[in-house]
Amino acid sequence: MMEFYLAERYGIGWLNDPVGLSPETAVVGPQSRPGLSIHLSGVVDVFTIHFQPTGLYRLFGWPIPSLVNEGVELADLQPSARSLRDAIAAGNSFAERVVAAEWWLMKASEAAAPGSTMDHAARLLLRSGGIPIADLAARAELSVRQFERRFTAAVGLSPKLYGRTARLARALAFKERRPELGWAEVALATGYSDQAHLVRECTALAGTPPRRFMSQTFNNGPTPPR
Repeated sequence: MMEFYLAERYGIGWLNDPVGLSPETAVVGPQSRPGLSIHLSGVVDVFTIHFQPTGLYRLFGWPIPSLVNEGVELADLQPSARSLRDAIAAGNSFAERVVAAEWWLMKASEAAAPGSTMDHAARLLLRSGGIPIADLAARAELSVRQFERRFTAAVGLSPKLYGRTARLARALAFKERRPELGWAEVALATGYSDQAHLVRECTALAGTPPRRFMSQTFNNGPTPPR
């Protein structure tokens, strides 16, 4: 995604590392490990553009694996993006900012790479997260190794890790929509074998069990211990 900080910038830290300021305009790559902390202060005014899993690769041809767990100054990757930030900052409303972003992205899309089987595979994993990699490779008429290499180049994460993160995101979003359900019910509804499986995956990927993660992330207070 792209983030445009139009007032105070976020403070970003990893585990025990010192907190540093985010770039003024950041390209944020896929996240593959826990430990990221975001610190807010002052006036926060951020405009964010989210992309489909292969969107940045198709639009700009950037080396997406090098962006994993990173926030990079957008202008270093795409100098023409300075005009985009200026146009977004000049917008007097959210709608005007959207128009500015859409115009710039439409111009960028004129040189975009055509769609590929990796786009379809990423969307399938985003929806389900549990499709066997061998099945996706067969649909793409590739060997498993070829498929993994091409997918990682386009998305940044391996298909297996991407599927795991997509499934966890679905589980957490499902719980946010259905707070009355217990975690065992959420786990079974979103493709986990049981609640313990969901807890292990959330701890591995997000660094904390799901109940604590929801409380910290969405600031909803303690989640009922069901």
